[in-house]
Amino acid sequence: MRYRSKSIKILFFVIPVFFVGVLGLVVYNFFDQKSNANAVSAADFNAGNIIDDSVFYNKNAMTADQIQAFLNNLMPNCYPYGQSAVSGFTPPYVCLKDYHENITTGETSFEKGSGAFSGGTSAAQIIYNAAQEYGINPQVLLVLLKKESLGPLTSDTWPVKSQYKFAMGYACPDSGPDNTANCDSSKSGFYKQIRAAAWQLKYYKDHPNDYRYRIGWNDIQYSPNTACGTKRVNIENIATLSLYIYTPYTPNDAALANYPGTVNCGAYGNRNFFMFFSEWFGSTRGDVFTPKPSSIDIADGVYFVSASNNRTLDVSGASKTNGTKVVSYPLNGNLNQKWEVKRLKNGYYTFKDMNSGRFLDIFNGATYNGADVGIWDESNGENQQFAIHANAGGNGYYIQAKVSGKVIDIANNSLSANTKIQTWAAGTGISHAWNFWPTISIEQGEYTIVNPISNKALDISNGQINTNGTNVQIYSANSSASQSWYLRNNGNGTYSILNSVSRKSLDIKGGNIYTNDQQVQLWNDSANGSQVWNIAAANNGYTFINPYSRKVLESSGGQINLDGNLIKTYSQNGTNAQNWVLIKK
Repeated sequence: MRYRSKSIKILFFVIPVFFVGVLGLVVYNFFDQKSNANAVSAADFNAGNIIDDSVFYNKNAMTADQIQAFLNNLMPNCYPYGQSAVSGFTPPYVCLKDYHENITTGETSFEKGSGAFSGGTSAAQIIYNAAQEYGINPQVLLVLLKKESLGPLTSDTWPVKSQYKFAMGYACPDSGPDNTANCDSSKSGFYKQIRAAAWQLKYYKDHPNDYRYRIGWNDIQYSPNTACGTKRVNIENIATLSLYIYTPYTPNDAALANYPGTVNCGAYGNRNFFMFFSEWFGSTRGDVFTPKPSSIDIADGVYFVSASNNRTLDVSGASKTNGTKVVSYPLNGNLNQKWEVKRLKNGYYTFKDMNSGRFLDIFNGATYNGADVGIWDESNGENQQFAIHANAGGNGYYIQAKVSGKVIDIANNSLSANTKIQTWAAGTGISHAWNFWPTISIEQGEYTIVNPISNKALDISNGQINTNGTNVQIYSANSSASQSWYLRNNGNGTYSILNSVSRKSLDIKGGNIYTNDQQVQLWNDSANGSQVWNIAAANNGYTFINPYSRKVLESSGGQINLDGNLIKTYSQNGTNAQNWVLIKK
């Protein structure tokens, strides 16, 4: 069964008459709680984007101590013995800031004398723990608590225990007589309600296509009364979708104009969520992300896209089905790890899975940390466009989603196969430092490596093939051991270039792979970052590219006819000094 909440209006209809003495004051002051947040009007309500994903799923928006301080500010004075006698109720009355519950036994401050007790967990801590466990902004839970609870609990200074029973409206669908709440008693209790509501919101995020409403255009009712009609709403993000699943109505124009009041055919849950959040915490909009086209130029082609430890973007199970998730998997060379990377006119790139013909896609255009990444039919949307930028940590590149500014990331930086690929805020970590390894395949073996224009060969200076630190140069082809090279396939999209006799490796001197004009030398083979190369097709042969820095082997200064001219690394520029032909021995 899919549970959803009652609307605020319906909530008042189900308050028993004998609550009036206790709740009367707070009912009249229900909408009076204001914060120092910027003034906002219900006219600012956007039915298609009530709150940004980046705000809704920011679980670190408040600490437990900050939540407690917030509650203390909401209700500085509470009255555990009430302010008047109420038939049928006896003290203590426990307000939210003082409420504690033993989450194992279910005992609360009502049974234990009003406040904290041994084994009890505070309401603030319960809210914080649920936010952390399910990745929901604790401010969202606080707003839902105000929106859904009798009183509401966020302002009632002497509530009774029954007000905590269905504090979040969870498991209270509008299926009772006359569309009243029909609550499931097994889901009652403050701890259960808070945790279940947070769980439910995460479930909506993880299963956005399981419900009547979807991202895109929907017909949404104005109230539980179907005779009141519907509004056509373009739901733009997962957070807004989740609010509509939780409370499946949108306010009509009269409800917006009459905030905080009620109107005919009105439903107020999502209007009130927007207003309460704005009044308490400010804008429901996240930081504005301004897309920036790629600052790195990757040649159009087919690549393995891999992070450290050969963790490679892989379409799970080699499936060709829309909605298949992309995972991290050890490089194996299979077709579902090959991506056709193509630059668009706007400076962004698309990534097409060579196995299915479908495109790398941020599902539902989600903008929050942890959004799922998979494959989908080409849409030309921003959720399938990516910018490539240098990683701030100095290793590899960011692949940044145009739709959100978040980068493609390996969840928890895990080394395990089949780890989720997600989007995350960019940092310096290696979990989102990617390298592009061309999928061109060169047969392993012995070669002479020659410039195609001058026919000068890659040569070890003075024939010193056994000496570490010996310079590498170009020289007239002579078939000597100093011009004989063994291309070794490292099995991860890279090659090592070794002298066929000494098995010492081409090496970027000092490991300075990111700097232009770095000398190339001979050194003991270790297949480290300064000794491995991608091989890419060029106009007159091949280009040897360091996969980490994208610097290429070049006859320095563009000199291709001078014997003894040193080999260095330089930014790729397509000149003849960077092109090489492989002559099999």
